[in-house]
Amino acid sequence: MTRRERLTRIFRGELPDRPAVKLWGVTPDQKLLDPAYEPVYRKAVELTDLVMGGASSFNLPWGSASSDITSQREVPTDSDEWVDVITEYRTPDGILQSVHRKSTVGKPGYQREDPIKEPGQLEWLLRFPYEPFPFSADPYLKSEQKVGDRGITFFGLDHPAYGLHRLIGSENLAFWIFECRDLLLEIIKTFSDR
Repeated sequence: MTRRERLTRIFRGELPDRPAVKLWGVTPDQKLLDPAYEPVYRKAVELTDLVMGGASSFNLPWGSASSDITSQREVPTDSDEWVDVITEYRTPDGILQSVHRKSTVGKPGYQREDPIKEPGQLEWLLRFPYEPFPFSADPYLKSEQKVGDRGITFFGLDHPAYGLHRLIGSENLAFWIFECRDLLLEIIKTFSDR
């Protein structure tokens, strides 16, 4: 049984020849963070059941205008190991800004400031003039060609609730689910319709 056949059977709820094994984040031809990973990486590509992704361009809140309204800049911090990546979204209602602390030495980064900080800014999402990207299956087909029988490719779509979560953060989501639940649900439905 090929790795593709194994994964296909599993996703269909059918019995495979053995459990699937996947090393998280391994894809063919990826850039490694450290050369020491090379032997494990080669074995993972050779032996594990690969899961790849491919998707058409998609942006839940801003659509095809995302690159026109978004700007980023890096600001030094008090440590050489970190920079703050400041992202601004210029909307008709005003500027939303997020801050992501990014490592310069390969450590995981973290979000310091989410773009939407006040419940009133949620309305900006609904008023933003949304236009979708044109659909293209090319990224999916390219990923399918790369993985072949070594695994399977998923066509990715963003999750509406997670798309909102990335804009407001966990703490605001926890508070606002009680304070402005109907508005959050309306945004999630709008994102879902997109």
